[in-house]
Amino acid sequence: MSKIDQNQRVKRAYSLTAQLKNIGPTSNAKTKFILESTPFDNEDESPSSGDLTIVGRLLPNSDIYKQGSIRIHMILGQEFPFKAPKVFVRQPIYHPNIERDGKVCTNLLVNSEAWTPTTTLVQIIEEVTNIIDNPCTDQIKHPEAASLYTTNKTEYNRIASEMFKQHETSTNKSFVCPWYCYPAIIFIILICLIILTICLSACDYHSSKKQQESNVIKQKTISLENKDDDDKKTVDSMSQKVLKKSQDDDAISLTSTNSEKN
Repeated sequence: MSKIDQNQRVKRAYSLTAQLKNIGPTSNAKTKFILESTPFDNEDESPSSGDLTIVGRLLPNSDIYKQGSIRIHMILGQEFPFKAPKVFVRQPIYHPNIERDGKVCTNLLVNSEAWTPTTTLVQIIEEVTNIIDNPCTDQIKHPEAASLYTTNKTEYNRIASEMFKQHETSTNKSFVCPWYCYPAIIFIILICLIILTICLSACDYHSSKKQQESNVIKQKTISLENKDDDDKKTVDSMSQKVLKKSQDDDAISLTSTNSEKN
């Protein structure tokens, strides 16, 4: 394929990958998908011209799988979107339409007549989730599981459930935040830091103001105490002067009286 074709392939893959966020675990979509990593996560690096791998987790609805999730890899080859991608389940699973290496086989993925360049990744997720919930007898890749599914469904459900529980990817134990949530998380963290900084600044301001008011009160108290001391000294000095004058007057009066007697 030419370089222009490769650029178009990458652009098409980017556009289809972005649509996967519309079927996230909190969406209203009937089929849900947790997007974990894509070739477009690092904005500083351009995706390679080779295969493009998208990693995420299906959230099936059937009784066997609804308590957990199933991790898959979607591999978009160099002929995408003119050729269907390959989808692999990356954990052991007992299922008629999944090969032992984890490759998922559905009509959309293996039938060239069913696939068109306009098929979206969301449609692939919907079909893969549906075939996991409802095994198909047309694309048998695990004969033992297929035979048991048609002849003894109760036993099939038991084996499939036990294997899934042993290797399940729990949505509660290992949730990975989807890449498209990162900007919102960073924004929220920045807002929280700004609010925290403002609160700390306000606390410092009020603390400083209270300290200043306390210092002013202390200074006024000291000033009043000094003034009281000065007033007391003045009163004592005046009292001493009055007493001395009284004593002098008494002495003069006594001297005058003695003189008159003589």
